[in-house]
Amino acid sequence: MLTDEIYDQILYEDAVHCSAAAARAPNLLVLTLGGLSKTYRLAGFRSGWLVVCGPRHEATDYLDGLELLANMRMCAQRAGPSTPSRPRLGGQQGITALLQPGGRLARHSAISPGRR
Repeated sequence: MLTDEIYDQILYEDAVHCSAAAARAPNLLVLTLGGLSKTYRLAGFRSGWLVVCGPRHEATDYLDGLELLANMRMCAQRAGPSTPSRPRLGGQQGITALLQPGGRLARHSAISPGRR
């Protein structure tokens, strides 16, 4: 199972994130993708990770291929966006305040179609 949990910290109201890896069956291989760009507002920073949980013996070739790809340069040859964002300059690092009642993301979510 491949899960993309890049938005795992963007939770509204009393929602709780449950990682697929934590809820997996013991004989299921789970690959979980995560990163800094959404939760820590580092768009363009291109820093992420892959966590592998479960039995790996039947996926050895696949995991070797992923490691080979991970060792290649797959992004543009620059350190990050040309204009530093506020968090990288020492401002607020998390996204929690944006999700609170009255926060920008909470306000946008409240007016989105299907949330009424």
